Amino acid sequence: VVLDDSGVVEGEAVLGLVPNWQLDPMTTLIFGGPRPWHYEFTFPETDRKLLALEQYELAQCVRTGAKPEVDGQQGLHALAVVHALFESQVAGRAVSINEIANAQLTEYQDEIDRHYGLIGGSSA
Repeated sequence: VVLDDSGVVEGEAVLGLVPNWQLDPMTTLIFGGPRPWHYEFTFPETDRKLLALEQYELAQCVRTGAKPEVDGQQGLHALAVVHALFESQVAGRAVSINEIANAQLTEYQDEIDRHYGLIGGSSA
């Protein structure tokens, strides 16, 4: 981390910037400690752990009636932002988040959907 007023903070020292931060109990269990500053998992391992935490949160919300940290509308918006980058490249122009969220522009995604047989014809 590069700080404006005091140089660079590296390695485990970054935890000193957030002295009260720690993971919740389930995340601590899955990632091996309450205050990790790094981990050595492969991408598939990391992805599995993150998906497990998302499923755990969903189950807790169903059980207790609590609202999830990120609801469906926030999730849709986040995905639309990322997909707007891809669709913009294919379209050769700026696109709006609404164009993506409302499925008005889908050329990039259509190729993927066709490949997996989700829409007409397959390129597989």
